[in-house]
Amino acid sequence: MRSKCKCSEYQLAQVGCGCEPFDSIAYDVSGNGHWIVQIELDTGERFDHYHVFDTQAVADRFAAKVATAGEVNPDYWNHAFPRYGSQAFIRDENEAVSHIPMLQSGRERLEDLPRHIATLL
Repeated sequence: MRSKCKCSEYQLAQVGCGCEPFDSIAYDVSGNGHWIVQIELDTGERFDHYHVFDTQAVADRFAAKVATAGEVNPDYWNHAFPRYGSQAFIRDENEAVSHIPMLQSGRERLEDLPRHIATLL
């Protein structure tokens, strides 16, 4: 479901100023009947709501509510992996590559990098 931009300040993990509309969907995490609501910005950046829903109907209602509101509280959303091939994906890939020399020299540790960057290495 597509949100309407309200130009609010819902900064999510330092991305977007709130002016970007986003898609809000509900999906079954792993075919086990547990549903997650995810938003995706136009850049491909994705965020999952921390709550796991027991039914698709409840998750769909929440996704619709989020899309209608057009903004979210970043305290309740986890940074997820960006859509493959998106601007966000390319940015994360480039960031991951930039850490390789520091990791090889021992000046950085993999566990200190953000999860969505560390998993790309």
